[in-house]
Amino acid sequence: MTDRPSDRDLWQSVIATLRDVVLPDVHDEWARQATIQLIGLALYGRDRGPDPSAKRAAELVLLLEAHVEDPLVAPHWPAADPLAAASAILVARTEAGTGPTDRGLAVAAIRALLIRHLDEDLDGGGPLLLSFRGRVPNA
Repeated sequence: MTDRPSDRDLWQSVIATLRDVVLPDVHDEWARQATIQLIGLALYGRDRGPDPSAKRAAELVLLLEAHVEDPLVAPHWPAADPLAAASAILVARTEAGTGPTDRGLAVAAIRALLIRHLDEDLDGGGPLLLSFRGRVPNA
């Protein structure tokens, strides 16, 4: 048992102070917007999970390894940075001017995985995105 507050408790204290004490007395438009954005940032800090970067990199490595024979993948993989390799593959596909079904599964699989990663980021960043639109997110 400890009396030390959790990180979640600390963030919640920041959120409550900004929302209930600071924000009602902020009348300058820019300062108010900055305060709302700080509330969104604190909510994001409170609720975000562990850093997904290593897991995502591992997923990309497995995907690129599975498609290493693809003519668009082969010139870019293996590489030190799987995200840079995936990006280079998608750029190469665009620069080649091939049709949407050319090269088949590798490009589609890379896109699908990167879109899933982006969707996860957007789902977790909802309060932050709301705050950048000037809306006070719910705690």
